[in-house]
Amino acid sequence: MSHDLAGSQFVAGLIEAGVSDAVVAPGSRNAPISLALYEADRRGALRLHVRVDERSASFLALGLARGLGKCVPVVVTSGTAAAQCLAACWEARCASVPLLVVTADRPPSLIGTGANQTIQQSHMFGEAVALYLECPMPVTPSDAQAWFAQAREAVEFANQNMTSVHVEAPL
Repeated sequence: MSHDLAGSQFVAGLIEAGVSDAVVAPGSRNAPISLALYEADRRGALRLHVRVDERSASFLALGLARGLGKCVPVVVTSGTAAAQCLAACWEARCASVPLLVVTADRPPSLIGTGANQTIQQSHMFGEAVALYLECPMPVTPSDAQAWFAQAREAVEFANQNMTSVHVEAPL
């Protein structure tokens, strides 16, 4: 299955759950989701905000979520780039703001190989998030449906509980 299909299904799940704004810090690993967000913005399905720095992207998403009163996802690439979202996760959790942090990741065989973008990301935010979800590696068409469902579940949980959520997206 194509990573592009997984990315487009994830974004479709976000939109289905009511997401109107999203923030992306572009990188090669999160490209399938970023491109799907760009297409959704082009169609008018949501408004996309792009920031090159992950920390500022996560705080922009936090501010938008606070202002809108509903979940705003921030999509970042892997490794230490993803780690830059920790402070925003804590702020969202403590201030009851629905924030969704989506971190792209590598396939398991490429994790922990010594480069800064290959660090272990599973549960990397610990108690700073109230829910952690991990999408399956995109291999079959049914995996794409799981990506759609994970996106919906994450947004709905963040909105219902007014808290931060982390979704790991291995691409």
